[in-house]
Amino acid sequence: SADKNTVIRYQQPGSYVIKLKVISPLGCSKEVQKGITVNETIVSSINGPVQICEKEFISPEAIAPIIEGPTWTWDFGNGNTGKGKKPGQQKFTSPGQYNIQLITDNKGCTDTSTLSLKVNAAPRIEMPENDLVVCAGKSVQLMATGGNKYHWQPSTWLDNTEIGNPLATPEQDIRYTVTASSEAGCITTDSIQVKIAKDFLLTAPPDTAICEGDQIQLNVSGAYQYKWINETDGLSNLNIGNPIAKPTTSKLYQV
Repeated sequence: SADKNTVIRYQQPGSYVIKLKVISPLGCSKEVQKGITVNETIVSSINGPVQICEKEFISPEAIAPIIEGPTWTWDFGNGNTGKGKKPGQQKFTSPGQYNIQLITDNKGCTDTSTLSLKVNAAPRIEMPENDLVVCAGKSVQLMATGGNKYHWQPSTWLDNTEIGNPLATPEQDIRYTVTASSEAGCITTDSIQVKIAKDFLLTAPPDTAICEGDQIQLNVSGAYQYKWINETDGLSNLNIGNPIAKPTTSKLYQV
């Protein structure tokens, strides 16, 4: 080029020598030269899934034509960063959309890649907190909600294992486990214990009398669960067999 200031674009990496020759108006000239190194332009990408379920791991990998030399810097969008071509596993605990960014640096020549990752929510199974109790020979309906599809195990004594509310007619105590899946294929499991209430004899003490202002402990036995009904004023707990009673008037307590 004959221009004082010029731009040179190199199409191939390698070592080059730039020469500059200056000629004065009187014909005097001087030549200088300088060597430069043109590094290879790097174009990278991210190899990894675009959709996972919450609390799952991914193992992303940088893809680029140059294996040796570049540095790899990661930002996973979940508060974590990493280094290297394979930065290791990353866990995403919350559903949402994440942008995973990779900056590849080859001796000052950089490239930025982005992978959009969707983290799907796992179904939230809602089931009774307490064990279910059913009389021998009777049925009880199991109930699970929050999923798109369901599968119960074991199938013993169930009328349907692929719905959220199958009918169970167990012959002995059993624990059922349900797997719920979402439309995105995310799964959650939970379980519930079903117990058989066998025939029993309820035993209660005879009628008794106390002085005004005093208290007495009632005591019935023979059952698995208890519920005091009707007149319950003065009882310390309606769901046990031996509550403390402190009535203000004469009471007929029933359980």
